[in-house]
Amino acid sequence: MKVLKYLVVSSVLIIFTALMYTSVIFFLTFENIINLYYVCVILFFIFIIYIITRIIFNKKKILIYKESTGAMILIFMVILVNINLGFISLFALTTLEKTDLNSNLYNVAKNTKASKFYYDSFNVEIYNNVKLIYGESSKLGITVVKNYIDNIEEDCERVLDKVSLQALTLKLHYNEENFKNISQELKGFSGVYFTNTLTKENTIGMLVKDSYSDILAINSKTSEFKKILRHEYVHYYFHMFSEYNKINLNSIPLWFSEGSAEYIGEAADKFNGTFPNTIIPLNSISTKEGWVNYSNKGYNVYNQGYFAIYNLVLLKGEQVIKNILIKASMVSFEDAFSEEVGMTIKEFEELLVKQTEDNISSYADRVKTQMVHAQPFNETRILALETYLQENPENINAYMDLGVMYERNKKYKEALKCCEKAVNINPYDAVIWNNIGLASLMIQDNEKAEKAFKNVIMLDPCNSSAYRKLAEILLLTSVDDAVKILEEATQVDNSSELKSVLESYRRLQEGIKKEEPLKEYFKFLTGNSVSVASRKLAIIDKILNDYYDTNCIYKYEIIKLREKLQE
Repeated sequence: MKVLKYLVVSSVLIIFTALMYTSVIFFLTFENIINLYYVCVILFFIFIIYIITRIIFNKKKILIYKESTGAMILIFMVILVNINLGFISLFALTTLEKTDLNSNLYNVAKNTKASKFYYDSFNVEIYNNVKLIYGESSKLGITVVKNYIDNIEEDCERVLDKVSLQALTLKLHYNEENFKNISQELKGFSGVYFTNTLTKENTIGMLVKDSYSDILAINSKTSEFKKILRHEYVHYYFHMFSEYNKINLNSIPLWFSEGSAEYIGEAADKFNGTFPNTIIPLNSISTKEGWVNYSNKGYNVYNQGYFAIYNLVLLKGEQVIKNILIKASMVSFEDAFSEEVGMTIKEFEELLVKQTEDNISSYADRVKTQMVHAQPFNETRILALETYLQENPENINAYMDLGVMYERNKKYKEALKCCEKAVNINPYDAVIWNNIGLASLMIQDNEKAEKAFKNVIMLDPCNSSAYRKLAEILLLTSVDDAVKILEEATQVDNSSELKSVLESYRRLQEGIKKEEPLKEYFKFLTGNSVSVASRKLAIIDKILNDYYDTNCIYKYEIIKLREKLQE
């Protein structure tokens, strides 16, 4: 009966302790839960010593527990409580690791219902080894995202070698708050790569609020999306490469890994970063602590890493990235670097410092690597934009971007149709009319081009470029009218360049009056007054048609010029 009484009281105490512990850790962060559990373990050991001392040696009781039987049951209860709290702590830690290490269970529970609705709204698609998770806001741009994945994988294979890839999850968030809940460190960032230490799941998280503005449009924002995706994918590939080659990534300094991600992510044959004014000591940005410290001071640490890797590639070629990593699996990174580069990290750093002191302003254009540009995927983006416009037929910018993509593919009629749809929505946009004029010139519809550039001038009277384009068109019908348009242009643009163009038109006008047209036309066409080859060819065809029965040396020179332009 006494034992039964002990067991009942012990069960109540175990349950009460578990409830009290749970109520406390419900409001604690990941790190604080670990600290609390360590404190509890220490207290349990102290309590066991107290039980033995008080009940066994001093022959006193604790609550109802007395004698050796009570002591043994109480000690057993303490052990069970410790194990129970351990399981509760493990569950809490696992939950927070999957959500937010800096949050607590209360906030996680509070947001569970909203989060379930949020995540239920995602589409899931398997593409090769990548699980794509995206909302409706990303759906129309997902084909372009797939092309980006293919391209960066090829670049990684070229620089680092092909390795076996584990599954990767690419989650495109549309809610900024949910995206930032991945980690407090995401403040100010639009992408992150991380590996769950328990499940080993590899994930890239990115923020995409709209298919068009974030993925499909032709602007700096979509270029940034591509760059971030490529950068984070390189981190994933680095992880796979390190596991395959048994490399401890923690031994690789951050300036090297982040710089490599920037270098491969940029996919440019020249330096696309900002030429640094000063060089941060590389050993100061080797660890996360140093990296964050210099970043908080306002230094562009990513650009610094990129600059370092770029120069490393210039010295030893792209294979140096792979060679250093492989060597670092056998010796220290410092030794691997010295063996592969032929100089110490400090000596390499001095080389970087010297370049900044030399202030090489033309560095980006002068110094090039063999890096291949990322493929533009024009056809894929065209199809994606066409689909987008079917659902969003009033988006003028999307029509303009689609027109640019058609123009890049030399589909000028299709480009013109896009511009005409855009101008039907907004007929008061000078940029749209200008694009209509340019597209019309490409298909030699001079009448439509003339109307377009006249509308540009009406809507934007200071657009001297439109005056010049209109003058080139008018040359085909009246040199006098072309001169008059350029004289009007000089009223809004007094630049020496425009004055020089006007003078060349006037010389042509005078030459025709002096009955030396072919001589003056030849001088005019070999100058810089008409820069586009197609316009020069149109003018030559008019000249040869107008002066078909004239024979002189300049006529044959003009014929030779046409042949050269047609090459």
